[in-house]
Amino acid sequence: MINSGWQYSSDKTTWETVNIPHSWNATDAFDDEPGYRRGLGYYQKTLFIASESQEHIQYLKFNEFNQSAVVYINGKEVGTHHGGYTAFNFDITTYLNYDAYNRIEVTVDNSHNEDIPPLDADFTFYGGIYRDVEFISLPKQHISLK
Repeated sequence: MINSGWQYSSDKTTWETVNIPHSWNATDAFDDEPGYRRGLGYYQKTLFIASESQEHIQYLKFNEFNQSAVVYINGKEVGTHHGGYTAFNFDITTYLNYDAYNRIEVTVDNSHNEDIPPLDADFTFYGGIYRDVEFISLPKQHISLK
């Protein structure tokens, strides 16, 4: 798991250190004000990848977030995922620098979206990454994670 030491921002100007699981609705969903924040949240983390890992395939796995995510490694878009409550992973092997720190950036969006179910429920559509994030290194011959 790579859950500790992430940076979070709601506007990309002010950052705070958080650990995953994290939701930006931890308090506003329960305060006296009607509604709660829905929109974009930004996460980033640096991760050192040793040269011994070059002979493996590297995956970044998100076990749950809500509800759309765009993942970047070292400034390059790796992929997007739509649909909260579902795990997903990306092969990030070609995006990594070895014997160096690599920047992981994730934009999460919990805005209402007519194309992503559920559209209505009796629960809060929390925004954030609120299950484990895993860095998985596997031999080149392995059973697919998809």
